[in-house]
Amino acid sequence: MNLQKKILRKLSKYVLENGLPEGVDLINLNIPSNPKSDKIEIASLTERMFIPEVETRYDPRGKPYYWIDGIVTDNDKEGTDGYYIKNKNVTTITPVTIDLTGNLNKTKEWFKDFK
Repeated sequence: MNLQKKILRKLSKYVLENGLPEGVDLINLNIPSNPKSDKIEIASLTERMFIPEVETRYDPRGKPYYWIDGIVTDNDKEGTDGYYIKNKNVTTITPVTIDLTGNLNKTKEWFKDFK
C-alpha cells in the first residue's frame, strides 16, 4: 500500500472512532503526491488571492461564451497548509467551520441606536 493510502486509511479510521473536534464542521486534508512520511501537521489555511482573467471564446455556432480563469497568488507563511506541503512535503489537516456569522450580540449592541 502506498503512503497516501496509508495516511487516508489511518485518518479515516481515527475520525470514525473519535468524530471531529468540538466546534469543527469538517477538516481540510492535504496529502502531498509523494509524502516523506505519514506525519500530519495541524495547520491554518494559506491566504490565497485570485486575480481573475476573463477570456471571450466562441462555440462551434459562433456564439460567444466567457471562460473565467485567473492567477492564484499564495502567501505561504510558516504554519499554513501551503507552507507544509511546499516546504516540508508533509500532510496537513485544517479544521474548518461553516458558520461565517460574526458575533450577533455585539452587532445588536452596536446597532441599538440606529434610527
